[in-house]
Amino acid sequence: MKRLFAKLLDREMKHPVLAYPFFLYRVAACKKRYARILARLHTARQFKVVFLSAGPAKWKCQSVHDEMVRSGMFEPIVLCMDGERSFYEGMGCKCTNESPCDLNIDIAIYQDPWSPLAEKYPVWQVSRNALCCYIPYSIESISQGNRSERFDYHHLADFHSLMFACFQWSESYARHYRQVQFPWEWAGSVLGFGHPSLDLYNSKGGLAGEYVIYAPHFSFEYNGIMPISSIGTFPWSGRAVLEYAKAHPEQKWLFKPHPKLRSRLVEIGFMTEAEVDLYYKEWEKTGAVCYDGNYARWFMGSKAMVTDSNSFLLEYMAVGKPLLHLVPQKTNMKACAEAESVFKTFYAARDVEEMTAWLKTVVEDGQDPRGDERRDAARSAAVLDNHAGKRIVDWLLALKGGSEACL
Repeated sequence: MKRLFAKLLDREMKHPVLAYPFFLYRVAACKKRYARILARLHTARQFKVVFLSAGPAKWKCQSVHDEMVRSGMFEPIVLCMDGERSFYEGMGCKCTNESPCDLNIDIAIYQDPWSPLAEKYPVWQVSRNALCCYIPYSIESISQGNRSERFDYHHLADFHSLMFACFQWSESYARHYRQVQFPWEWAGSVLGFGHPSLDLYNSKGGLAGEYVIYAPHFSFEYNGIMPISSIGTFPWSGRAVLEYAKAHPEQKWLFKPHPKLRSRLVEIGFMTEAEVDLYYKEWEKTGAVCYDGNYARWFMGSKAMVTDSNSFLLEYMAVGKPLLHLVPQKTNMKACAEAESVFKTFYAARDVEEMTAWLKTVVEDGQDPRGDERRDAARSAAVLDNHAGKRIVDWLLALKGGSEACL
């Protein structure tokens, strides 16, 4: 009977009548698992932690990893795919390719519910022996304005609801996020400790060069097809920004595309694989490029950013330089309430003409009329200098002392 029940659960509960009871069963089961694991951790000398890689371009947990090492109370290791080891080892991380279920770990940290490793090692499976935590690789500053908040884009019931802890970028956003589900639909806590990617800007050191950054997102409407999150503008901005950069060699440029942009352009038929290769090579000839997650040094050495990436919109606040928000003509997303005041201070462009005018005023002429307004909004948003990595690690360390308030 146990085996039959397990098979029903692993079929992802496709029958609508059965789906909700099975979901509640999983939430309750995870709560019991976490209580058992916490009892074990009270006497542990160290916590064994595995970070499930979402790829080098999405690695945002460096400050968390470093705080764990510094404390001496954790043994962190990164579970990564073939070909990723050199990047993580270069960042000072130990790596493995073993299943987290075979590693005898205490804590598993996920960064992206759609990554290959997250799908290969689902929370329901890993939670049998480890506290599962979620630190999103992006700063989730947008939500779907045309859907119920209980079906928010950033929430997957069989992933987020089963976590022992979901760490979000602000306490106000965490309060909103908790309301996506009813209280009994959470297996653990939702906490607003800041975002670890912002910790990298506390050093205030970057590459010299005064780069202008172009960071295009991969998700955009094409041929009347609206993706689940339509925030990108590549159809009208991708070629225009490249041609502008080529026409202004006096400016230094950095191309920082979303890691999914290349494959997305081919999948939807916007470009052929050869055309995408040529586009990327043109950028490599025109300026610098960054394809991994070690980009904070580039951002701190920049003079401006042009982007439609929702995560960078808030992250670039830490740099304090001008940002042009490329706005799609059609979108199903909106700024979440916690980010709305900051979004209002960005410069915006909805077509090539507006974008070119901004580049002339801000990049070429060095004017920044909204600078003070933008910096005031960044301070009031209270997301800078939070030392999120340390706050997350301190919270995890408190579990050793018996803190079980989340259960």
